Amino acid sequence: MVGVLRAYTDRRAEAGWQTAAGQELSRRLELQAGCFAGMFFGINHGRGDIDQRTWDEAADRARAAGDRPGAPRLRGAGHNAWGWWKWGSDKGDTWECNTWYADQENVE
Repeated sequence: MVGVLRAYTDRRAEAGWQTAAGQELSRRLELQAGCFAGMFFGINHGRGDIDQRTWDEAADRARAAGDRPGAPRLRGAGHNAWGWWKWGSDKGDTWECNTWYADQENVE
């Protein structure tokens, strides 16, 4: 609705899907999605079905997320995947999930 996916697709096609620049764009998109997921769990923790156990299970999955050894660098390093998820959970504001302006080391 806000055009993030469209802008990403246009920029990645321009950069080249398999290039280092294209893969960096993929990581920024994936890490932003992870941050939004964390935001959802953080905001809703303690409401409805999002009890501590559910939050812990989601956090465990976020800790295990990230690029697999030998795979293309499309999702981000595990510590960054967890960091963005936890940041979203802690902050709860969409503007906090802006990976597009984040420093390079935060999207590796």
